[in-house]
Order: sequence, then structure tokens, then C-alpha cells
Amino acid sequence: MKLTTVCLVSGLLLAACGSDDDGGTAKNTGGTAGSAGAATGGTGGGSAGSGATASGGSAGSGASAGSGASAGSGGSAGSGGSAGSGGSAGSGGSAGSGGTGGDECNTTAECQAIYGSAADDCFNSSSSQSVCYCGGKPCKGTPTGTWRVAYSADGNQHDPDDWHASPMALAVLHRANLKSRLVHFDYNNHLGDNSATFAANHKANVTGAVQKFGYNSALFFDDQTDLNGAVQSIAAAINASTASDRLLLICAGPMEVCWRGIDAAQNAKEQFVTVISHSNWNDTHQDTTQMSHTWSDIGSSFAVQMHHINDQNPPAFNSACSAWTWLQTATGYGTETYDWVCKGAAAGDASDAGMMYYVVKKQGSLSGATGTSSPTMAEVKTFFGG
Repeated sequence: MKLTTVCLVSGLLLAACGSDDDGGTAKNTGGTAGSAGAATGGTGGGSAGSGATASGGSAGSGASAGSGASAGSGGSAGSGGSAGSGGSAGSGGSAGSGGTGGDECNTTAECQAIYGSAADDCFNSSSSQSVCYCGGKPCKGTPTGTWRVAYSADGNQHDPDDWHASPMALAVLHRANLKSRLVHFDYNNHLGDNSATFAANHKANVTGAVQKFGYNSALFFDDQTDLNGAVQSIAAAINASTASDRLLLICAGPMEVCWRGIDAAQNAKEQFVTVISHSNWNDTHQDTTQMSHTWSDIGSSFAVQMHHINDQNPPAFNSACSAWTWLQTATGYGTETYDWVCKGAAAGDASDAGMMYYVVKKQGSLSGATGTSSPTMAEVKTFFGG
């Protein structure tokens, strides 16, 4: 159920402040702000109509209306300006999701509140076309600085490959000495149709890897027992993101849980998220009523960066177990890690872990809509010191 309350400022009706239920409609619905009217799908208070100013509705550091359409530091849109997804605001308003028009800042401090320490200038601060700069480039859409990673997998129905891929993904991040970059991990994310046996096998391997490699167990969520916790954890990771500290969200299962996590986060933070997939099956899989969102829905609903790499079947991470035997003698990994990869159905198939390997090898710096990763097993073995 979607609850709607009405926000009033100085006697003017400004916006409907919505709260999505789990699996509900995207928060970035947009809308138009006409004369004395208000956008009814945005975040916070939205933007006012003819001459009116929104004094409270802020998302992050600036008031927003609809999908990413922000009004300057005062949060006001001009007469008749629209604040929908990709729309344009009125006089003095700024463009929709991804737009750069309008007054973005008055001071460098305001830029740093939005983009973090990478922001070093409010360019044209005295004009109505000010822009936050990070290292000589507009901050918006510029991946800079450090990064964090979140991971969402299924493994509780259809294909048991995640039993092997999840511990391998954790091993990859551990080997790269980047454990501290992991801020969220959920598993068993196939909603509405769960195999208890699949889920238990997957959970055993994940928890085993958490213990072996010394991860913080508070970051891990079984979607079959704590779905809300997983969604809120993704949202919190997104809300902590800035231009200098992007979140890379690896979607290693159907897209529903990732979609819900993004939907629960602040609109203004979406631009600092890169969503990653490699599997067309995961991209489109929705065989229950609880899974109603796909890869394309994430791209159309939110202002995130979408990044799709080549299918990691059959590069090295999906190989016969005879090719994985070196793991048994790899220092710090050994027989236990080999067994996670090679015991049970779909033995040797850790294909989703190829996305974590890709992120690590790219040092978190991903650009464009696509990427390619085709490591040989010899390269993976060398990576692990085998």
C-alpha cells in the first residue's frame, strides 16, 4: 500500500509526499509544477509553481522535484516549469535527471556537501548557471576518488552456481586486500519461489567465507529471512555515496532486490551509483509476482549509471573443477575454498564472481555502458598467487 500525505508551506499546496511499499512504483515519477501547482512525484517538498518557493523539500543538499530535477539553493522553480524525469524547470529551474542547467551552487561548501571532498569549486557561483567542479571537470557524472562495492545474488532457485560464485567473489575481494570496500552483501534474492535446500546450501557457503576471510557479518543478509534489512542496507550504502566515493552495485541475480534498494534511497544519491550485470537471464528474470522489475526498469526508473559486461560464462570463472585444483594449495585459500567452488551441483561454475574480479582489476573505475572481462584461468591463478 502507498501512503500519501499532503505538504503545505505558507498555505500553498506543494506536493504529495509518497512512501513506496516494497515492490511499489518507482519514486521518480515526476510531474509538472504549473501556476501555483506542484510536482507530485518528487522527493521532499518538490518545487513550487508561479513565483512560489519550496522552503523545506530537500533531497541531500538541494531541493529536488521529480527524477533528479533540482531547484537552486532555495529550491524554487519558475512559472510553469516541469520537474519530471528528464523534464526542464521553468525560469531559473534546472533540467531533469542528468541535466546541468540552473543554479547548482552558491559556494564550494555546498558542492562538497553534495559531491564530497572531490568538489573543489563552485564555478560561476554568482550566476544562475553555477556548476560544481571536481578536479577541473563538472562533478555530475564524473567518477572520481575511491569506491565501495555492494553485491546481490540469488542461488536459492533454478541454478546453484551462486553457491560457488558468492564465496569466490568474497575470496577475490579478500585477495585484492579490499575487504573494507564491501558495504553490503545479500543472497538468496529469488523472491516468491524458494528452494529451502538451495537456500541452505548457499547460506552455508556464504557464512563459511565470511568467517574464513574475516568479513563483518553485519553486512550480510539472507533475503529469505531479512528482505527489509537487505533493502535498507542497499539504500544506506547509496545514501552514503558521493562523486568521490561511488557505490558499485553488482547484481548477480534477478533485479528485484537491487531495484527496491535503489528505490528506497535518496534520489539525489542515485547519480553516484554504478549498477553492474553480466547475465541476460538475470536481467529479465521475473517468474513470480514478487519480482516485477528488470534491468531495463532500473535504467528507466533511476539516475544511476548502468554498466553491463560480457557474460562470464565461459571465461575462467566457469571452468571444470580440474582447472581449479590449484586453489587447494593457494596460500590462504586451500581446500576449503576449492570445495566451495567445486562441491555440489554446477561444480566449477563461479561465473558471477567474474564481475567482482572485473571491478577489482578495473580498480573500481568503470566508464560507459559496457565493459569486457575475459580472464584466462592462468591469470586468475596468478592473481591468487597460485
